Amino acid sequence: MMRDEFYQRAIQIIRRHENIPATELTKPTVADLRTGQFSGALIDLTDSLSKLERHEIHEVLSKASVMRSKLVAVASIYYSDVISEDGSNESKTVESSEWWEATIRQHFDDVDRITPFKSSDVAVSNFAISPEIISEISALRRRSLVPGELGKIANRVALRLRLLLGRTTSQETLFQEIEGKTVAIVGNARSLAAKDYGPAIDEHDVVVRFNRVPIVSRKSHGFKTNWVATSVPVSQRRLDDLGADRLLWLSARRRKMPSETIAVQNLYVHSTKQIRSLEMRAGVSRATTGITAIDLLSRSGLLKATLFGFDFYRSQSSSSHQTAVEAPHAFDREEVFVRNLVQSDRRFEIAE
Repeated sequence: MMRDEFYQRAIQIIRRHENIPATELTKPTVADLRTGQFSGALIDLTDSLSKLERHEIHEVLSKASVMRSKLVAVASIYYSDVISEDGSNESKTVESSEWWEATIRQHFDDVDRITPFKSSDVAVSNFAISPEIISEISALRRRSLVPGELGKIANRVALRLRLLLGRTTSQETLFQEIEGKTVAIVGNARSLAAKDYGPAIDEHDVVVRFNRVPIVSRKSHGFKTNWVATSVPVSQRRLDDLGADRLLWLSARRRKMPSETIAVQNLYVHSTKQIRSLEMRAGVSRATTGITAIDLLSRSGLLKATLFGFDFYRSQSSSSHQTAVEAPHAFDREEVFVRNLVQSDRRFEIAE
């Protein structure tokens, strides 16, 4: 079951239990929300509120409060993969699940969370959800998870077979592709959104981005993407949308790789031995994808590498709402490691 289908079914479950006629279920567009042209006993706000600015969200919630409409709001806590025509990210408001719940509580008394399709979503209602609704939606979610759980063993076998048969990209091939070239290594620090580095990033021969590849705007982040380095699921479709050539799996936790990532055409899987060596040299127990990529590329014959969007979690990450304390990484030690590398290897510099 796909994400959109799950939420459609969940909202139909709510409508049925709340005895709301199908004609009173509406799903307004973003334009409708901005102009206040929406109504209905049950309003589906799946993936629309996050496309509004903060003040617009409050205006929508305020009108719904006056109308006494029931709302089901679903938002991703991460940036969208879609870049608007003006070069900005489609998601205008990217906040934690706690923020979304607190914002809705400013306008309504009875607010409940609904079982989300995945942990990166927050699903909230402006009315109390009955135990029967909770039970039915939870069962729907469990059914959607069954194929994924059963597929984990098959995924491990598929990856081992692919590695055994040499059907992944070699480190030698990676190094050949960047030999004598300029490389932009684009981290996910939130502070990058305040910069105008986009054009400079895109001028590099090779641009490496990370994990979910949150591009806040072309002005700050650019868009050119050649490689995606990751420790989270990435699909071939996402790579194609970015125009990326290769996917680099840089985590020692290979069991986290889903089938969609294992199936990527040009997949590089980093050596666990090299990751453990890096962790010992850096004095960390779990290296980030960022420092792993920097260490890997430092052993290549690249001409010049510039690090953008690396502030070692001072501004947190655009792809996470974790604080430095909550994150499982030693950012202070990683900063020491990277700055020592920049001092010793003049090919590397940090754009700050």
